Amino acid sequence: MTKLAIFFQSIPFAISLSKNVSFGTVLFFCALIVIIASAIICLQSKKKHKLEKEYKKAKGSLEESMIELESANLQLIASEEELHRQFLEIQEQKEKLRLSKERYKLAIEGAEVGIWEYDVAEKKVYTSKKGKEILGRQDIEGNILTPKQIKEIVLDGDFEELIEKYCRHIDNKTDTIEARIRIRVQKDKYAWVNVRGKALRDESGRALRLAGSITNINKEILAEAKIKKLAYYDALTNLPNRAYFNLIMEEYINESKYEKFAIILIDLDNFKSINDSMGHSFGDEIIDKAAKKIEKHLVNNELLIRFGGDEFVIVVPGVKTNKEIKQMAEDILAEFEMPFYNEDLTFHITLSMGIATYPYDGEKSEELLKHADMALYDVKVNGKNAYKMFSFELDEQFNQRINMERDLRKAIENNEFELYYQPKLDLKMERVYGFEALIRWIHPEKGIISPLDFIPLAEETGLIIPIGEWVIRDVVEQLKKWNSSGLYNMTIALNLSPKQFKGVYLLELFNSIKEDQQIDMSRLEVEITESTALENIDSAIFILEELKKLGVKVALDDFGTGYSSLNYLTQLPIDYIKIDKQFINDTIKQKSGEAIIKSVIELAHACNFKVIAEGVETASQMEFLGKENCDMVQGYYISEPLPVDRAIELAVMKY
Repeated sequence: MTKLAIFFQSIPFAISLSKNVSFGTVLFFCALIVIIASAIICLQSKKKHKLEKEYKKAKGSLEESMIELESANLQLIASEEELHRQFLEIQEQKEKLRLSKERYKLAIEGAEVGIWEYDVAEKKVYTSKKGKEILGRQDIEGNILTPKQIKEIVLDGDFEELIEKYCRHIDNKTDTIEARIRIRVQKDKYAWVNVRGKALRDESGRALRLAGSITNINKEILAEAKIKKLAYYDALTNLPNRAYFNLIMEEYINESKYEKFAIILIDLDNFKSINDSMGHSFGDEIIDKAAKKIEKHLVNNELLIRFGGDEFVIVVPGVKTNKEIKQMAEDILAEFEMPFYNEDLTFHITLSMGIATYPYDGEKSEELLKHADMALYDVKVNGKNAYKMFSFELDEQFNQRINMERDLRKAIENNEFELYYQPKLDLKMERVYGFEALIRWIHPEKGIISPLDFIPLAEETGLIIPIGEWVIRDVVEQLKKWNSSGLYNMTIALNLSPKQFKGVYLLELFNSIKEDQQIDMSRLEVEITESTALENIDSAIFILEELKKLGVKVALDDFGTGYSSLNYLTQLPIDYIKIDKQFINDTIKQKSGEAIIKSVIELAHACNFKVIAEGVETASQMEFLGKENCDMVQGYYISEPLPVDRAIELAVMKY
């Protein structure tokens, strides 16, 4: 209750008092009451004003506090959201880390990778579960291995390599450790593992611990071995190949592994004829059997390499004397004296060998091969079935051969050849029946070069093909000239080389001559040797029959030096047999030999062949041959080979 209300409540009491008090007193009291009331009202008004002022002030302060509180609240909300975001981010990173650890674990297990750590001070190796599995030591409790246990696992030589690499890395000589080592998995079995690692060092560079990985690389090693086998080994014989030879030479020469070593270059004699006649499968079988025969005589660290085709190389390391190399070559030649067996076939194969030694015959593999090949070539041209050690005389001969080949190619380009003609005398008609065309090389500096000096080289290099074609075409031109001059019955014989006779173009050439040139083809004769004809008798029969269809006559040259089989003679479509001059000389000197010549002539006539005796050099030889009904003779007793103009003079005269 307010003071003013109390005041008004007291008025009735005051009036009641007035009955006993005077009016003035009452008025005084009334005025006093009014004053008091006014004062009270004034006080209350001031108080109210003050309260309102304080209220407004408080209200302002409250509003400011509310604004600050609201701002703080907003900041708190923002902080809470940031904390929540950071919390979510941390949770996300934790999840990523968990997934990453799982993926890492799966990757390691899937890749067969083990983790290891080595404490240098404590000399203990910690390895992961997968590491123990790779090492095959699941039986060890815990994950700690000692160096002794590791030594028991790793093969001795590989452990030494691992320790060497560890020491180099500890001494800060390498950035990392990496080694391929073999570990024992069973009593007689091992597995390949790859060890990688790197050291953690203190500020001074001292290694505190090493950590790394261990991986099973058996599959990789097997794959590498397979690739190496494909790259460096021959599929037929399982011998190392030429690429492997190059690696060995690099090791022997560049790394100076041996002070002296030798290479023996081997070539099977006449192997191509075996391949051509018996087929490549048969040839492959021979190559394999030949390799096994040679391998029998590799007693130390010698290495047999199949160089390609029918060529082999023996690398003989640590040679002390040439005698031991020669002995090996002789033993191998003796081995090949034993026949080869193939089902119902029994046959012999010989081989030729050229030998070069390091460093005397060359300090590079190319030089050694070149010189061994020179020695081999010399064996080939001198009868085969032998060996020869290189000498620098052979180098000079080889250079001469190179120069001759170069000059021979120029001779073909510059037409430096000329045909000489050696007459063949018909003993019954006592006149020149025809000629044999013999080529001469007219060298611009060296003069006339005999065919004995250049034909073997031409045959070997294949230059005999263009030379032989030139001979055939020049003979045809000469027959046409003789025909124009009235020598209608004169014949010319020309020699076919083995390479010409095998060429598919030969029949095409003679067919084109028949079509394009107006000559009587029966005046053209071809001569082939026994060995050429019998090398592939079926092919020879076909080619000779085709030539005879064109009218060409055929002579079997050098009779008496080859097979001389009656069976072959009756199969071949030939017109003449030419008895070799050596056969004539050797047999006529002996009375018993005369009977052989007589038998040969009778045999030829029985087969409807005419007989031409070559190399007749004496009157007695000619007289004997005439007496025994030999059809024709040829040799220096009648005439040496002549240039074409002098040959014509003989053609028109009676002997």
